[in-house]
Amino acid sequence: MINRKLLAKYTIAAFAALAPGCGPVSAQESAAPSPDLGARIVLRNGIRQYLAGDGVLYSYTPDSLRTASSASDRTAAAVKVSSRSSANSLRLEVSALFGPVVTNKIPDWSNDFAEQTGPSYALRDGDTVVVTDLLKYGLSLLNLQAAPAKPVRLLLGTDFDTVYYTPALDILGVDESLNRFKISVSNRASKPVAAYALGNGHAHAVASLVTDFAWLEDDRKLPPGATYSAEYDSEQAGWRAYPASARRPKLVVAAVLFQDGSSEGDATSSSGLTDSRKGQRDQLARVLDILNSVEPSTDEDVAAAIKKLKAQISGLPELSTHLEASASDLVYRAGQQAIKAVALTDLEELEAAPRQYYGTGYLKNRLVAIRDHYSKVQARL
Repeated sequence: MINRKLLAKYTIAAFAALAPGCGPVSAQESAAPSPDLGARIVLRNGIRQYLAGDGVLYSYTPDSLRTASSASDRTAAAVKVSSRSSANSLRLEVSALFGPVVTNKIPDWSNDFAEQTGPSYALRDGDTVVVTDLLKYGLSLLNLQAAPAKPVRLLLGTDFDTVYYTPALDILGVDESLNRFKISVSNRASKPVAAYALGNGHAHAVASLVTDFAWLEDDRKLPPGATYSAEYDSEQAGWRAYPASARRPKLVVAAVLFQDGSSEGDATSSSGLTDSRKGQRDQLARVLDILNSVEPSTDEDVAAAIKKLKAQISGLPELSTHLEASASDLVYRAGQQAIKAVALTDLEELEAAPRQYYGTGYLKNRLVAIRDHYSKVQARL
């Protein structure tokens, strides 16, 4: 699957370049209802992981994935976070896991790894703890937070305000859980929406969150009268600090890009949508040239070719559209960077795919599917 979170992060970073103070944000599709309390696990790179109620999270460390070899006696290969909910609190237990880093099958976390039990915490709503006990095992800092997991419908005018730079997109509702906003929007225009940009109303910032339907697996757009929902971490989006503060967030509908190429809304945000898309489209053409240069017949051929493909894509330049740097050019270049990041992530995931689990021919078929999807996305942009 295409890593749309990563693409969103780079696209949003482009708008942040235009509007200081906006940080990268990851959007994710809506989740099912959850228990009363859940855990927000903030990694060193800012990525959030979520556990609602009882559950377990396993994650390889970045260093162990880079070396792709067995961890040493004192360096953990992975981290484990377990959560157990009670009436008024959440029990979080953190452990370091030692064992081989495997990329050719699904890890057997329970049997293949030795577990070094770490600290245990009982957190109530709004509590935060920074885990430092596992630094000696090579694990980076973990920020553990407890937040309400049961979705709560926010009320317009009481819990949040709205600002519209275009009437084409209407915010129908906002639900909050684990400090995430699930925002439902409706297309009020007479033509399909291809992409839209939201913002938080901060100074110097109009748009900071982009949703682009070109990257969906199907050829879907947002037709007139249709609705779409996506989730955003409200702290990363700049809407609400953790824990949920009394400040009333401002949700800004900044710009809408239609399927016919026309747009409405704030001028900078509208041009940002088109400039980012152009950068993505141009870089996709170069990535496709590289991917089309190989025609592997077996999984072994794919495995041998991936390292070369990654090196070629890593070396792709971010070209400029103007001789002098401009806001438009920054967004255009960020669009190119996003494509490189997505392509490299897809190849790395393919390289680490558990072939024993998926069966013979998976690598070859998956590489063809990635290439075909990129071609479809390029045609939509």
